[in-house]
Amino acid sequence: MAASDRSDHELIELVRVGDLTALGALFARHHEAGLRVARAVTGETHRAEDLVSDAFERIHAAIRRGGGPDESFRAYLYTVIRRLAIEHGTAASRLDDTDDFTPYEALTAVDDGTERSAEATIVASAFAALPPRHQAVLWYVDVEGMPIDPSGAQSRD
Repeated sequence: MAASDRSDHELIELVRVGDLTALGALFARHHEAGLRVARAVTGETHRAEDLVSDAFERIHAAIRRGGGPDESFRAYLYTVIRRLAIEHGTAASRLDDTDDFTPYEALTAVDDGTERSAEATIVASAFAALPPRHQAVLWYVDVEGMPIDPSGAQSRD
């Protein structure tokens, strides 16, 4: 399996055992997004490049020590970039702390399936916890496409 086909979690685990190709794949996948955040924080293109490089170095060292991210590599990268900017005194005078990274996401974002997988697990668990009758109703409505009769009357065909 090519490194680009692996999830962030798999790549991080490979980096933990010393695979620099996996680190390169993470860099290729998240570099552009990191640059967008660094530019937003510093307002300087050349400083943004330095911050992103420093952030990847720091994350690599943390992973090799057994720390660092486990799954959410991009969120971890964003945090390291902001902290480095503050440490180096290059952060813009006003920082907007937010958990909303939507402004920084673009067409370069990579869907590694992690979010869909987590959502599918949650939905499957919730479905399994329902009584059999409720499971059947959901199945007929959502999968089979049967209409819902709001009057409560059952049709006899």
